[in-house]
Amino acid sequence: MSQTVINEFGQKVRVYEWEEYQRRLQNRKPWRGDVDLNGKTLVIRHTWGIGDILYMTAAMRGLKEKFPKVKIFVICSCPEMLDGNPDVDEVHHWLQFNELMGISEDMEKEWYWLDYDVPLKGGFDYKIHLRTKPQLNEFLVHLLKKNPAELTGDERDFVDQASNAVITRYRMVALDMYCWHAHVDPLNKSVWYYPRPDELEFAREFFKPIRARGFKPIVLVPHTSTPYKDYPYWKEVVRILPKNYFWIILGAHLGSSGRWIGENVADCSGAFRIRHSAAITIESDLCCSSDTGLLYTKATRGGKCIVTYGPHEPEPFLHYFPSAHGLRVPKLSRTPGMEGMCSTGCFIDTASCHERGKPSPCLAELEPERVAGKVRELLEGNS
Repeated sequence: MSQTVINEFGQKVRVYEWEEYQRRLQNRKPWRGDVDLNGKTLVIRHTWGIGDILYMTAAMRGLKEKFPKVKIFVICSCPEMLDGNPDVDEVHHWLQFNELMGISEDMEKEWYWLDYDVPLKGGFDYKIHLRTKPQLNEFLVHLLKKNPAELTGDERDFVDQASNAVITRYRMVALDMYCWHAHVDPLNKSVWYYPRPDELEFAREFFKPIRARGFKPIVLVPHTSTPYKDYPYWKEVVRILPKNYFWIILGAHLGSSGRWIGENVADCSGAFRIRHSAAITIESDLCCSSDTGLLYTKATRGGKCIVTYGPHEPEPFLHYFPSAHGLRVPKLSRTPGMEGMCSTGCFIDTASCHERGKPSPCLAELEPERVAGKVRELLEGNS
C-alpha cells in the first residue's frame, strides 16, 4: 500500500511498499495485438524527441478507433505536445517518478505495455532502418571505425553493399512502422496535434506587425538535438534571399552558430514555450528546419515546409506530408576520400562519417543556393 508523508523539505510525497509496487508490476502484459483492449489500460512509453512523439499519435488514433474503451496512458519527454489529444487519457513526463508511480493505482488488474524506446518488433528499429545506420556484423562495425580514405577496394565495396542492402531491404515509412508496432493499421495516417485557439491567436498577433511591413514570415529551426544533423549554411541561405523574407529563429538553445543578427531576422531562441513555438510555426508562411520536429505541426495541415536531410532519406519521414520538401545530396562529390559515395550509405553518428560535433558530409555538400532556390519557389510560386 502507499501512504503520503512529509519529507525533510516539507513536501508531500507518496511512499510505496516495495512488495506492493512489485505486485502491480506483475500485472503488466506486453501488448501483442491479440487481446481486446476495451475496458483495459495500455501504457505507452516514448522518451525521444518532439517529432517522435508526434509520430506516435497515428498509432494512438488507430488504437482508439479499434478499441474505443481502452484507457491510454503515455510516458514521454514532452507531454505538452499531447495536450488536448482526445486519444490520450493521461500523459506524464518520464522524469516525474512520483506521477508515474501514481499510474499504478489504476492497475490492480492486468494492464498492457507498449514501448517505443526499444527496437521495434521483428527487429525493425527505425533509428537503424530509416536512418540507415547499418548494424550487421562485427567486421562491418570495424570498417565503419576506419577512415574512408584508408579502405581497400574490397572493403569499400563491402561497406557500400552492406549499407545499401539494409536500406533497400528494410526501408519503411515511419508512420507505418509506428502503427505496425502498435498492431494497428489505420486508414488515415497522419500526426495529430491540437493547438488551442488562444495559442493560434497569439501567433497571429505576433505576425501582425511583421506582415504589416510587407514581410513574408518564415520560421527557421536551425539546430537539432545532435549537432551532426544541423544544416551548416542557414545563415548563408538567409543572406542570399530577398530582404522582404522575415526569419523567426526558434529553438530551445543556441547552436554553434551563435546569435542571429539582421534587419530581417528575429532570434527568438528559447523565447517561447513549446506550444507557442508550434503555433508560430503553424501560422508562418513557411517552415524551414534542420531535421523535422515542429515541422509536422504545420505539414499535417498542408503547410509549406522545407527540411534539410543528411544521413537519412526524406521519403520515409515525409511520405504522408506532400507539402513538406526534403533536401539532400544524392552523392558526395567534394569530401576527400568519399567522392562518389551514395549518401544513403552514410553512416550516421560514426567516426568514419564525420568529426564529433560536426555536420555530416552530405549536409556540408548541400549547397545553400539549392536550399534558397526551394525557399523562393515555395514562397513565390503557386505550389
